[in-house]
Amino acid sequence: MRQLRRDEDAPGTGVLALLRRELRTAGGDVVRARSRWGGPTGRRLARSLIRYHWLLATAHNGSQERRSLRFRRNGTDVVCHFRDNPSDLYVLREIFLDEIYRFPYEDHCGTPVRRIIDMGSNIGLSPLYFALLYPEAAITAVEPVAENLDVLRANRLLNGTDWNVMQAAVADKPGTVTLYPSGWWSSSSTVRTVAERRKAHPHRPESRLGRPAVQVAALTVPEVFARAGWDSVDILKMDIEGAEEAVLLADDTSWLDRVGVLALDIHEKYVDRQLVLSALAAHGFRQAAESGHHSAVFVRTRHEQPNGPTRP
Repeated sequence: MRQLRRDEDAPGTGVLALLRRELRTAGGDVVRARSRWGGPTGRRLARSLIRYHWLLATAHNGSQERRSLRFRRNGTDVVCHFRDNPSDLYVLREIFLDEIYRFPYEDHCGTPVRRIIDMGSNIGLSPLYFALLYPEAAITAVEPVAENLDVLRANRLLNGTDWNVMQAAVADKPGTVTLYPSGWWSSSSTVRTVAERRKAHPHRPESRLGRPAVQVAALTVPEVFARAGWDSVDILKMDIEGAEEAVLLADDTSWLDRVGVLALDIHEKYVDRQLVLSALAAHGFRQAAESGHHSAVFVRTRHEQPNGPTRP
């Protein structure tokens, strides 16, 4: 039951209270899944979420067996491939149940959505969600964890997409960085203090699923733009597990002037949210929406569109 405990729970919170909360959450997830997607998709998503809550309650880490779910919206289909473990199921829950990246981006881009960069793509479910919203958009996916990249590339191949996949961490400086991976793959970070604080909580899966640190390639945001061959992007999604503070407070953040809408996960347990907000405000960004534990969407006023030539 220890994985049911959350960082914010009082030390005296009992097992029965944790179990009751998880049961309520699981029941709510089932109702939302069937209501949001309906039909076979809603039923299959509900079963996957029941599996997620069961794995949490029993402290099992699942397996590497791959499963799949098909989602359809506005005539577009995507098939999501994921592993039968709580980390992948958690990401599935965030993206296709909570829909943390659902937002009318095109209303704020100034042009149709044609270019998307997804930083911290994990196993590729967030790029698939954006592909569901904008099937004509070109997508660049950036992810440093090798095990995640295997599934991400399978999602690219099996959906017939031509995403530009970059195996790298996003950082404030180019070169290499140390990655502190975890068997809970959605929580791997390049920030040592983030990894240490997560492992220090005995109820968190990182405390028992730690992996040796490894060196991985690091790209700055301008380098990602350059490798993609783009001077500007319509949507930039960034979920880089605590490294967002260093990236957004770097000496040169002029690249922000070339971003239409920023979908940013601010891990405020580990970073100074106010410093991040101030850095974004200096480039004309204001928060327009918040979803999930730490996901927020930042937009500009209509007259402050990203620099660069107008695209058809």
